[in-house]
Amino acid sequence: MIEKEFIKNNINKVKLEEYLDKELERANYSHIDFTKTSTSTNITLYSEKPGLIIGRGGHRIKELIQKLKDDFGIENPQVEAKEVEEPDLDAEVVAKNVSGWLEKGGHPKRVGNTYVRRVMDAGAAGVQIEIAGKLGGSRGRVAKFSKGYVKRCGETAIKNIDYAYRKAITKPGALGVKVRIMREIPPYMKRQHVEKEEEEVEEDSEKEVSKKPATKSPSKKASKEASKKEKTEKKEEPKKEDEGSDKEETQESFDYEELVKQNISEIKQKIKGKDVDFEAVLEAEKSNKDRKTLKTWLEKQME
Repeated sequence: MIEKEFIKNNINKVKLEEYLDKELERANYSHIDFTKTSTSTNITLYSEKPGLIIGRGGHRIKELIQKLKDDFGIENPQVEAKEVEEPDLDAEVVAKNVSGWLEKGGHPKRVGNTYVRRVMDAGAAGVQIEIAGKLGGSRGRVAKFSKGYVKRCGETAIKNIDYAYRKAITKPGALGVKVRIMREIPPYMKRQHVEKEEEEVEEDSEKEVSKKPATKSPSKKASKEASKKEKTEKKEEPKKEDEGSDKEETQESFDYEELVKQNISEIKQKIKGKDVDFEAVLEAEKSNKDRKTLKTWLEKQME
């Protein structure tokens, strides 16, 4: 007897859903919530446009309450209309909007892509829209539009995915629209994702360590070559010292005060390609004629 009562209640719920779907089509009806108390039955109707459910002066909602009493046998129903907080995250509303656009002549590819983008912009973790039927051509096919992460099976698919199915009747034939929206990723999946990332980082670090070549002890040949280089460097050091002393002599023997008295072109010809102390030339120029063009040229040579 108890089983029959459960079956009757579920049949009533299905019939009620079908009736509300037809009656509240313009209001973009989404779903219904029941909460039974000892004295009454609280019913909450969720839709995109709750004002159309209530009507002017509550006229339409009163008719709806009377219908629920007479046809569906609900005792003392207390009906409340609420707006869906985010319509683009409600699978039922999205499926209705998609089917409505297809019935008006919208191209399936454009419709699917636009609503996938809208759902993801609303903050969903993932979305999948399937449109099946004659989508151009004599044969039927299925067009899938998806983005993000959508779980298709298991307990997470039952708990975390909002699913809706709609039928769109077009000129070529009927089209089936399936919408799956995953609003947020469950916490245990986030933990798994973090653990995987940590494992990948550890593997990468181990690979880098293994790629580094092992330090080998220097062979006899390498030690001989190093000793030869040291000997050659010692021989070259006194030569460099001699060259430095020659340069110093050339710099000291140059008379910069007499050089500065000449024309700029003559000064450039004499200085170019020679080892000259440009700072001393610049100081002599400042104390003598103080020509801007020559000073800038000397500064560039110093750089």
